[in-house]
Amino acid sequence: MTTRWAPAKKDTLRALATEILHNYSRGRAFVAVDGPSGAGQSAFADDLAAALVEAGHAAFRASVSDFGRPRGEGGAGADGEPAPVDGAVLRRVLVEP
Repeated sequence: MTTRWAPAKKDTLRALATEILHNYSRGRAFVAVDGPSGAGQSAFADDLAAALVEAGHAAFRASVSDFGRPRGEGGAGADGEPAPVDGAVLRRVLVEP
C-alpha cells in the first residue's frame, strides 16, 4: 500500500495567500474562485479570505450571485437558473472604489 502525502488544508491556503500577496503586493487585487456548481467555491473563498487576513492584509469577499439582476429586469427564470450578473453594478460597487 502506497501512502499519499497531502498537505493540510490550512497549509495550502497559507501558501496560496503567500503566492497571491507576492505577485500582487501593491494596491488591490481581485481573485476569482470558479468551479462546477456545488463544488464548495463559497467555503473555499471564505477560507482564502481568512488566510489573507491571517497574513496581515485586508480582504473583502463578495459573491457574483450578490449582483444578479432582479426577475423583472432579465433575472432568474422560472426554472431556477441563476440570474445574469449586472456587470455595471458589480463594477460600481467592487471595482471602482
